[in-house]
Amino acid sequence: MLTLNIILLMALLIGLVWVGYQKHENHQIQKVNKLVYKQLDGLMHKVKQEVAKNKILLEKTQEIFGDGSKDNTFMSLMGAPGAPKASVPDIGAAPLLSSLITVLVGKAGTTRLSLTDFEKVEKEYVSIYVDPASEELVLSLNHDLASNDPMAMAKFGKTDDSTFH
Repeated sequence: MLTLNIILLMALLIGLVWVGYQKHENHQIQKVNKLVYKQLDGLMHKVKQEVAKNKILLEKTQEIFGDGSKDNTFMSLMGAPGAPKASVPDIGAAPLLSSLITVLVGKAGTTRLSLTDFEKVEKEYVSIYVDPASEELVLSLNHDLASNDPMAMAKFGKTDDSTFH
């Protein structure tokens, strides 16, 4: 009987050591989990702030450029026949510039622009004219294109274009 008690006591001690070791391991894992929780909580708070900022930016962008429900192509912005009538559009409007670049790439094909292409331009800029007879937009490096016959070409906007250099 004494031998049985000694064997059970040894099994109990081994079990207690095993439970203590598992408790220590779980405590270490709990520390790591708490650290991860704190970092994720801080990250989630920052993400929520960014989402709120982006919602405000989206609302402002939709106020400026529309939400996509209107036709913002070049001809509708110019008030073409059959399109909604509008005043002369802002040449810096994103839909207008996007349409203009799309048409140029569609007409000229794939175009590659490198840094050296931009360095060659220096102080030159493109003048934009509207030919009312053909309802065409004329892009030219000749800034006096409309000076011969002012009624033939209507100059688009101000003569000083310091925006897109």
